[in-house]
Amino acid sequence: MKKKFINFESKNLIFNPTLRIRLTHNVAILVLVLNALVFTEEIISISIQLLLAIIVFFHNIDDKILGKVLDHNSKKLKKQTVILKESLKKANAATEAKSIFLANMSHEIRTPLNGIVGFLNILESTPLNKEQKKYLKVIDNSSQILLHVINDILDFSKIEANKLDLEMIKVNLYEDIVPTFDMFKIKASENNITFELIIDDNIPNFNGDVLRLKQIFINLINNAIKFTKEGSVTVSINLVQESPTDIQLKISVLDTGIGIAKEKQNLVFENFQQSDYSTSREFDGTGLGLSITKKLLALFGTKLELTSELGEGSEFYFILDVEISEGNNIVEQVETKILDKNKFKNLNILIAEDNAVNQMLLEYLLDEKKISFSFCENGEEVVSEYKLNHEDYDLVLMDINMPKLDGISATKLIHEYEKENTIKSTPIIALTANTLAQDVLKFKDAGMVDYLSKPIDKDILFNTLSHYTNTRIIKENIEPLLYDKKEVSSSMELPVEFLEELLTLFFDDVENQLIQLDQAIKISEFSNITDIAHNIKGSAANVRLELVRVIAEELEKESKSLSVNYNYNDNAKRLRETIAQYKGNM
Repeated sequence: MKKKFINFESKNLIFNPTLRIRLTHNVAILVLVLNALVFTEEIISISIQLLLAIIVFFHNIDDKILGKVLDHNSKKLKKQTVILKESLKKANAATEAKSIFLANMSHEIRTPLNGIVGFLNILESTPLNKEQKKYLKVIDNSSQILLHVINDILDFSKIEANKLDLEMIKVNLYEDIVPTFDMFKIKASENNITFELIIDDNIPNFNGDVLRLKQIFINLINNAIKFTKEGSVTVSINLVQESPTDIQLKISVLDTGIGIAKEKQNLVFENFQQSDYSTSREFDGTGLGLSITKKLLALFGTKLELTSELGEGSEFYFILDVEISEGNNIVEQVETKILDKNKFKNLNILIAEDNAVNQMLLEYLLDEKKISFSFCENGEEVVSEYKLNHEDYDLVLMDINMPKLDGISATKLIHEYEKENTIKSTPIIALTANTLAQDVLKFKDAGMVDYLSKPIDKDILFNTLSHYTNTRIIKENIEPLLYDKKEVSSSMELPVEFLEELLTLFFDDVENQLIQLDQAIKISEFSNITDIAHNIKGSAANVRLELVRVIAEELEKESKSLSVNYNYNDNAKRLRETIAQYKGNM
């Protein structure tokens, strides 16, 4: 469509021809520039008015002509604004339609896949002959590839829509990331190549997104193994620089694979691309892995680099600048035998799930841990059951897409009932195939504390259940709190005498903190409650008083969310009693 611009030619201009031509030419250029730029109607109108006012001042233009120019420009801009608004509306509608489609696709594919993957895991633990194991492995690999494709597409969609944020928490490289590499040792062995791991042994805990870091490693190592027919794949994590507050890591994945020609090296970072189409046919894949990795690293403030020669292999590497986490002097990770022994004792879960296959899978997994549970097949049933027997349940697993009443609506009704009847809130965890960012936000807005993605991962399921049942264990006071100084000092690699000094310091300081906590609770100073609970949590972790840490963590979490239904006095009392019990048993 040909653009029309403001016309300044007029018989009524009253100056000499040369001046008139120059004026018309200059103003036309300025208006042309403004028309070409994407500004709001108001900004453009004001700008043009200012320009014409200046020209009137210097060249004495007739007021009627000026009015006609402004009127013409205003009408044109209004028309353009209407067109732009309509285009924006259509673009937003298209984006929304794409998001809905992806959510529906995710649900429709993940729901049957959940049953397939779940029962494959169960089948693997039964007696099988060699041939059956071989066939089972083929099915399992195919399922994992399908799941990987779904995750790639969904992650790509989140990143493109700027809806993927990093969740920065404390990362212990050796405990949170390194165990992920074990699966690649097996995969490399199957491909008859060597898998090497070179990691500096003095890397402190740092702040990062564990899930996304794992995803970056998985994408890079999968690629390296996939394109290496012989030789080795080497993963290196080196501490390059360290200051009191920050560290710099160089992370590299080096292979002796097919390599990439120089003219095609930029192509591998593009969406849906591999170095050429023959590569795609031979090695499979969506062509999204490196593109997603590149964009994830951009969220971390760094970029993926590549050095490669065709036929010689490739090295993908990046520099990661991160902040050191608090509490690095003494390891905060704690293994508590009391929690391991009793974490699912007397646990009872209310489950809303309408799919028969998913019900059967959950039944098998929960029976394995001797966890009690009850099923409801729709949202109305789960709300009714909760209202009748809410005291019997420690957790609710809530499917999202259910007949009669969906999981989000059911969750809202349950929380409304709790509020109306001043009942302590029971944790509700979404059980869903919908894991796009906007879906997770809806779960949180409805009052869900977490979500479990389908297909259900056995380890993630039990870790999640464990996290939300630790507090219940403390309430039951299952057995006396024992603390073996020799065992703790040994695991911390500290002399017993030094540990005793730390404990004395903890018990002295915590008395003051408990008094301050009581005062903050009395006047509902949520920020002070959060700070005090956080300090107690960190100090308790430093000397491995695990149950103290768990109660303090709960207090911190509830006060941070400004929860008004939470009984702060009772939990502060439990905290004081638990500390006293530890102290008395030493």
